[in-house]
Amino acid sequence: MTRTTSTQERQSQVGFIGLGVMGQAMCLNLARKLSTIKPDAELHVYDQNPERSEVFKAMAVRICESANEILARCELVFLSLPSGVEIAQLLDLSAGRRKTGQWIIDCGTTSVIQTKTIAEALSKESIIWIDAPVARTREAAIKGQLAMMVGASPEQFDTIKPILATMASDISHCGALGTGQLCKILNNMILFQTVEALASAAAISEAYGLEAEMLFSILSQGSADSFALRNHGLKAIAPRVFPESAFPVSYAQKDLSYALELAESLGIRCEGAQTVDHRFDLAIKNGLSNHYFPVIRSLYK
Repeated sequence: MTRTTSTQERQSQVGFIGLGVMGQAMCLNLARKLSTIKPDAELHVYDQNPERSEVFKAMAVRICESANEILARCELVFLSLPSGVEIAQLLDLSAGRRKTGQWIIDCGTTSVIQTKTIAEALSKESIIWIDAPVARTREAAIKGQLAMMVGASPEQFDTIKPILATMASDISHCGALGTGQLCKILNNMILFQTVEALASAAAISEAYGLEAEMLFSILSQGSADSFALRNHGLKAIAPRVFPESAFPVSYAQKDLSYALELAESLGIRCEGAQTVDHRFDLAIKNGLSNHYFPVIRSLYK
C-alpha cells in the first residue's frame, strides 16, 4: 500500500524573504533548527541588501539573487517585510513566476483587509496565504522567543506549527485567515496608547519635580504596572533613549493605520488611537520619523 505524502513532507524547499531587524534573527534560528524539523529541507534566503545575507554564507543555506527565485522554487515561503506596500510590490513582480501550490507565510504586520484580498487572489493559483505576524523585541527574535499570532485553518496551523517553533516560543492559533493580523494590530494599538499615557505622565511628573524613573519605579508596584511601563517607560522614556535602530515612529504609525482602517470599515471610532496617530504626525513633522517611537515623549516641552 502506498503511503500518502503529507503537505509537511512535500515542503522540502523553504524560502525566507526579508532579512531586516527581525527577519534576519528569525531566519538564523530557522537555519539552525530546520534540519530537526525537515531533515531533507533546503533553505533559500534573500534580501535586497546583500550585506544582510553575509551571515548565512557559513551555513548550509542557498543565498538567492532575487525574491522571484525563491517564489519560483520553494513550496514554503516566509516573508518578513516592512509593510503591505512591499508585499504588494513583491507579488506584482512575481506574477506568473510563483510555484503553484506553495504556502506563503506573512510574518510582518499587514492590513487585515489587504491580507484577505491577497489570499483570495492567490487562491486562484492554488497558493495558500497565512498570516503569522510576530511580537516582542529583536532580543526575543535572536533567542527564538517571539510571540507569533497565526490566522489559518486548524489543519494548516498544525502543519506549520513545528517550523514556526524554530522562531517563536509562544504560538497562538487566533482563528481563520486574518485573525493573526487582527490580534497583532490591536496589540500594537493598545501598546501605542499606553506609551502615549506614559509619555504624558512623565512630562507632568518631571514638570512637578519628580524624575520619570522614580515615578515609573513606583507605578510598577501598583495597578499601572505593564510591559510598556517596564520596557518603553523605564528603558526609553525615563532615560530619554530613542535610537534610530529600534522600532521607529514611521513603522508604528503604519501599524496603527491598519487598526484605524479596520475600525473605520467596521463603523467604530477610536479616539484614543486617533490621538496617538496625531502624535506620530507631529513627531514626523519634527524630524523624528526614524527614532524609536517612544520619542513622542520629546513632544512635551
